[in-house]
Amino acid sequence: MESTRAARVVVDTLIVATCVSAGAYVLMGHEWRPALVAAVLLLSALAAVQLWFSRASERLHTRRAYGLLALQAGLCCLPVLYFGYSWLALPSLTAATALLVLRPRWSVPLLLVVGCGTMAYAWHVQGEVRWSDPLSMVVFMLHVYGFTRLGLLVADLHRTRRALGEAAVAEERLRFARELQARLATSLRTIEARARQRPAAVAELVTIARTALAGMREFAQSYREPPPAGPLLTAPRVWFADGLLYGLLGLWLTGMIVILLERRDWSVATALGIACSVACIGLQAGWLSRPDRVRPARFALVAQAAVVLMPMVVVDGWAVSGRGQLAGSCLLVLRGAYGWAAFAAVVVVDGVWRLSRGPAHLGEQVTFFTGTIVIGLAVYAMTWNARLVRDLVRLRADLARAAVAAERMRFARDLHDLLGLSLFSISLKAQLARRLPAEAADAELAEIAGIARTARAEIDLVTAGDRELDLDDELRAARAMLPAADITADPPPLPPEIQTVLATVLREGVTNVIRHGDARTCSIRLFEKDGVATLDIVNDAARPGGDPPGAGLTNLAERVAALDGTFQAGPTAGSRFRLHVSVAVP
Repeated sequence: MESTRAARVVVDTLIVATCVSAGAYVLMGHEWRPALVAAVLLLSALAAVQLWFSRASERLHTRRAYGLLALQAGLCCLPVLYFGYSWLALPSLTAATALLVLRPRWSVPLLLVVGCGTMAYAWHVQGEVRWSDPLSMVVFMLHVYGFTRLGLLVADLHRTRRALGEAAVAEERLRFARELQARLATSLRTIEARARQRPAAVAELVTIARTALAGMREFAQSYREPPPAGPLLTAPRVWFADGLLYGLLGLWLTGMIVILLERRDWSVATALGIACSVACIGLQAGWLSRPDRVRPARFALVAQAAVVLMPMVVVDGWAVSGRGQLAGSCLLVLRGAYGWAAFAAVVVVDGVWRLSRGPAHLGEQVTFFTGTIVIGLAVYAMTWNARLVRDLVRLRADLARAAVAAERMRFARDLHDLLGLSLFSISLKAQLARRLPAEAADAELAEIAGIARTARAEIDLVTAGDRELDLDDELRAARAMLPAADITADPPPLPPEIQTVLATVLREGVTNVIRHGDARTCSIRLFEKDGVATLDIVNDAARPGGDPPGAGLTNLAERVAALDGTFQAGPTAGSRFRLHVSVAVP
């Protein structure tokens, strides 16, 4: 949110400075009189309206926005009838706002109407239209549109920074569901079909169950790997931000050259001014304002200062000076207070140099002074926001990858913990059915079919991520799987998330006891005391030396840690293995 607030401050400052610059231009064409007070009030109202449009929290396609756009159009266009040519830049403000508020099928025609009307009025007043007139209008419009739109874009990226992650997670879930259906659902359907047949199909059933169990473990392990890295900066918003920045730089360069050519002074000084203008904007575009450079080389700033100072001595006129660009570059290259001090120094030097050229109208002095400030802030704002857009797009991509990685880990955990016991039970019961008489084998096969149906339903739970296990059901399953075990359990009412974790631990513990197959005794204790729910599973099948924890125990430790619980698993005295979990009950 700090970057959003900073973007708002920069945008607000630019809006106010732009209106002050426009007011100074009005001052150039009028003496001090009550009409100037009206101009100040009108410009203040325009600044307030534009500040409203720059608010990131406001929606721009509403009736209120349309009404304020109409008000702004009146404030920008009607005063031209009184203030004349000095007010002629303000209709561009309406064109810029129309691009923000209206759909292209309405904003583009309005833009053409404003442009043609402005040029027609300039022809009526001056008897001609210079190339610099439409160019100045476009630059002014792009100023307002660019920094307002980039400020809104930064805020929008902040608001939606997690939306990309949610979309990526949803896409990953679909891919996981397709692969899971292809790998396991088919095997489970085959197991269920074979289990309904005579015991002659038991041998094939054992093979299918073992293959499915091995495939499930391999599949779960593959999802523990991080997702592949994708392209980061191909988002259209990055292209849009870069296009606004370079478009504005191109218009500045065009304006400098056009105003020099309008002098019709084909001298060495004019050629030098054009060369310095090209060098100034070239350094700006190639080094100082490149969005992919966080801190440009200082030699580029020194080089730009040199090509900016040269026209101050040789060529008359602000258009070839580039002092506004130099001021903005100081903010981009120098850190903190040094940057702002250099910015102020450039503005002061520019003002002193202009005063040294001879007396000028107060409005002209203020216009050039505020123009340097506006251009400098615009350079800084457009570059900073373009870089911020890149950073936010990169952050969104990183958050999306992190969300997908977390979801892949959840897939792996749930797949192992939820389907592992089911497939292991199917394999165990299938092997048992091979050794039993036909009647007893039929009972085992019926249970296998039921387990396969349940496992197929659990596939959807794993994919959706909203699985909840019932602790009572898992206790009944544990008693059925370990009929000789000493199970003491009186589970109190527990929140669903705690029940699910304890049920998962119980399921994994029972699976491990059965899998190792050499435990003679097993005790399971589940109780709640002093606001702490505790589950203890102890058996006498601890292996000498202790094997490193497998994926199952690692999954359990992660689930318990997510609830700030205590997890212990390992050998104890007397060659026993203990699995202990305790979780505070809120």
